[in-house]
Amino acid sequence: MAPGNTVNKSIEPILREQPKAIGEINTTNIPYIIKKHDTVIGLSRKFGIRMESIIKVNQLQNPSIIKTNTVLLIPIPNERIYVLKHQETIWRLAKRYGTTVAVLKDLNGIKDVTKLCTGQKIILPVPVTRIANSKY
Repeated sequence: MAPGNTVNKSIEPILREQPKAIGEINTTNIPYIIKKHDTVIGLSRKFGIRMESIIKVNQLQNPSIIKTNTVLLIPIPNERIYVLKHQETIWRLAKRYGTTVAVLKDLNGIKDVTKLCTGQKIILPVPVTRIANSKY
């Protein structure tokens, strides 16, 4: 630094912040219990996310080795997480977003659709803004 020049100490913390990478999106890490025959690439396809995202979030040293009944975090883009409203059903969500009840049950590990509750987060296969049928 040249003599006489000073650095404003109040901006130093700002200079240390890491900028977000271009194209990086906000995600929510959803726990997923590994089932027999699951693979990282299969999970990336199932949830519609990049395999590298799963590897990074879980700090996997060897992504080809994941153990059944262990938990992996799945980084779901926030734009694909829907919060269930009062008296909404999985059937209506499927119709609204142009998918099926089976797909929504699979993505969310739902066994009994009668046990859904207001405020529950539901992973969608598309962004919440991509409504296929607004009647629902």
